[in-house]
Amino acid sequence: PVGVDLRRLDVDVGASPSQTGEPPLILWNQRWEYDKNAKTFFRALNALQSDRVEFCVAIAGRSYRQTAPEFEAARDGLGNKVVHFGYAEKGAYHRLLREADIVVSTALHEFFGVSVVEAIYAGCFPILPNRLSYPELLPKLYHDVCLYERFEELVSGLRWALRHSDKTRSVAEHLHAEMYQYDWGEIAPLYDRELEGLVSVCQ
Repeated sequence: PVGVDLRRLDVDVGASPSQTGEPPLILWNQRWEYDKNAKTFFRALNALQSDRVEFCVAIAGRSYRQTAPEFEAARDGLGNKVVHFGYAEKGAYHRLLREADIVVSTALHEFFGVSVVEAIYAGCFPILPNRLSYPELLPKLYHDVCLYERFEELVSGLRWALRHSDKTRSVAEHLHAEMYQYDWGEIAPLYDRELEGLVSVCQ
């Protein structure tokens, strides 16, 4: 796995929104590109909104296109549920990671998942596709509750997580510790050993 600088997130900034009486905060923290499949994410939020499920959403990330019409349409449709929209500078991004309750991916393409690992480490409950790199990131014990196969499972998983914040916090606490294995402090020595072995073979 790639190394992630997780230690920079080790600060205590208080309770998440769901612990302070606010609706749970769903985080999208990926690139605004086709391979991240934001349209499916927004479809799921629209389904929740139609069911009158309470939530807020932070739509963070960077767009490399001149326009991102699906994101603009989502902001208009979700209205005051949107608490952040657009690229977040370092301080704002760290705050969103720590304040969010749930992180979601609907990606079609993912080699590792740095942004998801950051969010889980910061205390988010993950709802992720049961494909690509995601099953490898999580212990199998949590696959049934955190991974989905179909769109309907994504929506039902979100609905469950939004209504059972006590249970999602418990899972998130366990997964926080699991993510530490991806910190550079753990990964760098592995790379060092591999590279040293390669050098010795080449000599």
